[in-house]
Amino acid sequence: MGWTLLRSLHNKLLCFRESQLNICESCENQKRESRRGSPHKDLHLQSEKPIRGSMFGGWEEFTYYCKVCGATVHHTNDKNEIPPFWTVFTKEE
Repeated sequence: MGWTLLRSLHNKLLCFRESQLNICESCENQKRESRRGSPHKDLHLQSEKPIRGSMFGGWEEFTYYCKVCGATVHHTNDKNEIPPFWTVFTKEE
């Protein structure tokens, strides 16, 4: 299988998993933001990871915590990344 096909299947699985989560409306809307989108007002920054690797300056990965629903939201602004740029997870019970 090609890398693009594997990445596409991975993203579809993430989208299916996310559709099964109990998250707030703000986090639901956040998943649709572009790579340059800003986090919603209830997201608290937990970590920031600058990554070098692109010949045009690299990218960054962020992890946020939602104060309303308790979800963990991961964000990347990598221009080579295939959407979604915002991925939402909840705690496994």
